[in-house]
Amino acid sequence: MAVYPYPYHPRPGRTPRKCAGCHRTFWLPPSLLKRWKSSYCRKRCWPRFKRRCERCAKVFYVGPAVNRRGFGRYCSHQCRLLPRIPCPVCQRKFVPFRRSNQKSPRKRFCSWLCSQKWMVPRWPTGKRNHAWKGGRWINKRGYIVLRAPHTKGGVIFEHRAIMQKYLHRTLAPWEWVHHRNGDKQDNRIRNLVVVTHARSHHQVRCPKCRFTFRVH
Repeated sequence: MAVYPYPYHPRPGRTPRKCAGCHRTFWLPPSLLKRWKSSYCRKRCWPRFKRRCERCAKVFYVGPAVNRRGFGRYCSHQCRLLPRIPCPVCQRKFVPFRRSNQKSPRKRFCSWLCSQKWMVPRWPTGKRNHAWKGGRWINKRGYIVLRAPHTKGGVIFEHRAIMQKYLHRTLAPWEWVHHRNGDKQDNRIRNLVVVTHARSHHQVRCPKCRFTFRVH
């Protein structure tokens, strides 16, 4: 009894064909009869041709279309882009990016981390930079932001830093620091209060900025 692979089942108007890989009989509908040029019922039945990479001598397999066209000389895109160049920082050989300038960091270094290691001594950051403005600025929302290299993102809001210093602990992500008078740049400790955002019952609305919160 013949096995009918999904989704081509024997129905009226369909033409039977025999798979060259698994030797199963499958039926093609009239809409695919002219377009179906393959002799296999599905992709897993395609033959696999063994090849050896001309660069790294790694064994890999290609499909019938690649084998028929004479491609498949290299196992990967990196081996095709050889020769490799050594990284000036870690001395690891890597494949440079195509269509990029020779002086660009991506062309000279193997990774972004190596490019930063090479750039930091030559381009100082923080207080050693000539454009240092104190590490304090105002963002688009009107809050004062401080530079904090010890934090995860490298920056912290000034009102949160002042509250953490006052409480002698780190604030949780669900703890917000609210300004009593509505002035986002007035970060005096008497103007700050730690609140929890509440969207259900027991809501409190600030008369200044109309912010809904729940006091600890």
